[in-house]
Amino acid sequence: MIGVLALSLLGNAIALGATWRFQQVRVTLMGDEAGPPPAFPADVRRDLRAHFQDNQNSLSPKVRAVIDARRAVVDTGTTTPFDKAATETAMEEFRRALDEAVSEAQGLVLEVLEARASEG
Repeated sequence: MIGVLALSLLGNAIALGATWRFQQVRVTLMGDEAGPPPAFPADVRRDLRAHFQDNQNSLSPKVRAVIDARRAVVDTGTTTPFDKAATETAMEEFRRALDEAVSEAQGLVLEVLEARASEG
């Protein structure tokens, strides 16, 4: 259950972060009239959720690494006296862990999309 919750939280965080960044770029490049960001249809999202659930053993450790790395950023960044170099190192580790988690998640998405394409 903890793994599923962590996976859900990571998915939400990644989606919210990507949507927020996409929104910034979209407004900057195209103005406010570009419309909402694209999303997979509901049936694809359902298949993605099921595939993520089935593959939580490959993704959960990466999610845990992201959570731990984020905690290290907070802990290091709030330590007195403030150590900028240590905080930057912790932030780099957070980015590395996040990149690995996103890469794993994207691989799972590609598996679902490939399977669906071979069905039809």
